[in-house]
Amino acid sequence: MQAPIVVFSPNPWNGPWSSRHRIAAGLGMRGWPVVYSSGPLTTWERGSERWRQSRFLGEFTSESGVRIDNPGRIAAYWPGSPLWTGIALRRHASRLHRAAVGHAARADDRGPLVALLFHPRYWPHALALRPDRIVYFAYDALSLSPGWDEQQAAWERALVERADLIVGYSEQMFDHMPERARRIGKVMPTGVDLDHFDGAERMNCPPDLAAIPSPKVGYTGHINQKLDLALMLDVARRSPRLNFVFVGPAGPGNGGTFDGHPAETGFWKQLLGLPNVHHLGPKNFADVPAYMAHMDVNVMCYRLEGGWWQAGYPLKMHEYLAVGKPVVSTGLQTILPFGDVIDIVAGAEAWAAALERAVSGGGVGSPDARREVARKNSWDVRLDNLDRWMRQTV
Repeated sequence: MQAPIVVFSPNPWNGPWSSRHRIAAGLGMRGWPVVYSSGPLTTWERGSERWRQSRFLGEFTSESGVRIDNPGRIAAYWPGSPLWTGIALRRHASRLHRAAVGHAARADDRGPLVALLFHPRYWPHALALRPDRIVYFAYDALSLSPGWDEQQAAWERALVERADLIVGYSEQMFDHMPERARRIGKVMPTGVDLDHFDGAERMNCPPDLAAIPSPKVGYTGHINQKLDLALMLDVARRSPRLNFVFVGPAGPGNGGTFDGHPAETGFWKQLLGLPNVHHLGPKNFADVPAYMAHMDVNVMCYRLEGGWWQAGYPLKMHEYLAVGKPVVSTGLQTILPFGDVIDIVAGAEAWAAALERAVSGGGVGSPDARREVARKNSWDVRLDNLDRWMRQTV
């Protein structure tokens, strides 16, 4: 039976490509009728680009086997008005329900309606949708994220208690969730899209990267408070012959600030002031493999102390390994098992030495060994497991 799925994700479909997009598209390609939504518009968004581009009644578009919800202004809810918010949620849920059921096969071959939530904040949306099955997929230790409050904690407790299937990127994520999550949760780490990264070394070096002299040390991804910017500042100062290249958006604040984290804002500004540090900004997902493949070494410079990242399974890890270049990293728990292909170090002095080893001696592991690890951790492998769990659930 084709069970329609409504995916609720905080990552808009037309935003930067994330693992949430890849999971939704992967389920769609495996025959699940998937509708993807980030929720209705809110009146707080009036005047924003999203509001201006939205149609009055909304619309659905299709991409990668997924029906994408582009909510309308008529269904916008007004935060602070419980009555109107309830009406708006019910109207939006009814719209999603019709789209999901219509996207599925004929009625006599249709399975139960599934709601897949990537964040507890969508618990009220799930209640309004009234699905037959609920799947909770935790992509971070969300209870450690900025803005987490008792309301979100209550939503997560209700979601965990009701969920038919709970999935997390790592075992460590269940340590920061209600107890039932550890008892029934299944682990599905992030993977790598091998078709996208295979042969990246044969792609032309992007012009802005080519303009930077080698040796090049690259970080590709969101630049925010999960990075140990104080460490990288120390390492960059110790390694003047290396060029440190950051590829990705800096923020979350406007103008490259780190909201509520003035120290990180200061470290980032000091980094940008060094002659051997370069920020190339965000790039299209299609271009990311070329940037990774034309670095001399790729790095994961995560902080190890408390934060939502401490239980994370970095999406970029297997992408780095797939392009074959040396990788140097701090020792997140989820990275430690890959010490045979990643140089895992602590402290600025050890980092500087590891980068020199990578540049001059090829680093830990060989290019073939790194690519082989990536092949064993592809999205196809991950999504085959999720597909099986979902079918057992419905």
